[in-house]
Amino acid sequence: MGKPVCDRHEYQYKFVLVGESGVGKTRLFAELTGRPHDIGSRSTIGVEFGSKLIEKKAVTLKAQVWDTTGQERFRSTIRPYYRGVSGALVTYNTAQKETFDNLAWWMEELRSHCTTDILFMLVAHKIDLKRPPAVDQVVARDFADRNKMVYVETSLIDSSEFESAFELMVRKIHKKRMRQSCVGEVTCIKCLRNARKVSSDEESGEEEEEQPKETSSFYV
Repeated sequence: MGKPVCDRHEYQYKFVLVGESGVGKTRLFAELTGRPHDIGSRSTIGVEFGSKLIEKKAVTLKAQVWDTTGQERFRSTIRPYYRGVSGALVTYNTAQKETFDNLAWWMEELRSHCTTDILFMLVAHKIDLKRPPAVDQVVARDFADRNKMVYVETSLIDSSEFESAFELMVRKIHKKRMRQSCVGEVTCIKCLRNARKVSSDEESGEEEEEQPKETSSFYV
């Protein structure tokens, strides 16, 4: 039987953006996935999906990012999307204290419905607003420390620190998963596709050019 050949290994991880409505999740989603910035001017209904590729030597890390609604009447509908999540970006608006006060609810929601041991990032958004912050940075950092979260501040003008922190988070998750690979908990998505192609070619006796496939159903 032929063996799949990978010139590059591709691994896929799933992330969710959560938080109250209006905190700027969709703007952050646009920054990560290369979507037009004007999508951040409207509220998300349900979920939106996009991807970010991170190249690392002979490895491609594909981060699937799910932007979820913060509107209360739709919250029960997004719970199925927590399945298979590797990381959560928990967001609040620094100018609106109530969005910070509700973070405990979001953390409980994630811990109750996520099926894996995930990493959390606390995103303090809209720090560029001229009004005084409604949440002191010391208080926010204390919340992050108590919940074992990475803390990052970002703004509508400059999201570079957030994007760098996200890439670091993806790499950290990948490193953690690779330590578990000895027990078969990590699958190279590209090798999996190639293995299926080899199997199909051998059954048909024909060599066909590999066609790109959507791999969103595979999570590690």
